[in-house]
Amino acid sequence: MKIRKIIFAIILSCSLSAYASLPTDVGGGGFVIKCTDELGDDHYRTFDVWEQSKMLQVDSYGLKGKNWKEKVHFALNRLKRVDYLFALAILDVIKDLEKNMGSYLVKNLTFPDIKDYTDIVISKSCVKIPAAFQIKVPFYGQKKFYFSLDVWRNLDEFNKASLVLHEAIYKVLKDIEDVPNSDFVRYFNFFISSDLMESVSREEYFEYRYSRQLSLIKTAKLKLKSLKLVILHLFSKNPEAEATKKIVSRLVSWIPLAIMAPNHPNHSSINIDTIDPLNLDYITSVLQDERVSFDSLINVVLFRNNVTGIMEDILNFVEMKELLEASNLTIENINNLFKNVDDYLDNEWNLFLEMV
Repeated sequence: MKIRKIIFAIILSCSLSAYASLPTDVGGGGFVIKCTDELGDDHYRTFDVWEQSKMLQVDSYGLKGKNWKEKVHFALNRLKRVDYLFALAILDVIKDLEKNMGSYLVKNLTFPDIKDYTDIVISKSCVKIPAAFQIKVPFYGQKKFYFSLDVWRNLDEFNKASLVLHEAIYKVLKDIEDVPNSDFVRYFNFFISSDLMESVSREEYFEYRYSRQLSLIKTAKLKLKSLKLVILHLFSKNPEAEATKKIVSRLVSWIPLAIMAPNHPNHSSINIDTIDPLNLDYITSVLQDERVSFDSLINVVLFRNNVTGIMEDILNFVEMKELLEASNLTIENINNLFKNVDDYLDNEWNLFLEMV
């Protein structure tokens, strides 16, 4: 627990210092879905509940309590059982929302459609309404949170709690993980508001809590699998040709970058001779690219190590050295290399879970 507190504090302090220059950064767009039934009656649910109940195929959800405040605390008390520190961080934001909700609720204000979500299909009988947003570092006189009073009045107590939790979770995750959108926030918010939380084990909980990070591990594995298939195909065509050895060596050299930044579109650069994918300066430039800053495994899973350390880990595989030098190019070596890399990712993921 002590190690987790230290890591949490380090990440939080670094994140807060990084945001000091973004006084007008607006995010946390909380949305409500209004659907009209056959009788013409309107029904309001938060985007989180409306979307994720369908995505997760869960019909059993809800929070105990007479009002939204009690329901929020019920959700967080349940969360404390498996993730005490994260629950406390969310609770800290909730205290502010409870104390100041009267001033955060505003009327006669058109809320912005903050594009911090992935587009989805909504039926013709429903419409998505902006219901809340937050300003990370507001100017003097501005509020930290804005909630639409007109929308708020149409929500039942559970959906009010859901909207409040959305903003609080987004605030915490933006501070400690710099989430680029609310996709995971909606997923996690619904998860802790559903009956899935009733019996979830601590081990299974972390599959939910860090599913965003796990998806990067899976993406890296898929990319490496594709790379392996290409290499095996080329090698099987003409294994003795010097051109084949050169191409295989070139493709293998992209393995470290495929691990550190699995979503980087390096396929478009793979045959550019002036690019050395093993060059630390080039790797650094890729990791600093805003397109992959969030999708970099080195930031969210491999943060206990640096770029040089990760490079050394991968380049120290015997098969990696042999394939880069094209000195021992065999199907067995190719398979062994990619198995070692796959095991490396599994090991790093387990170490990450131990640290958090």
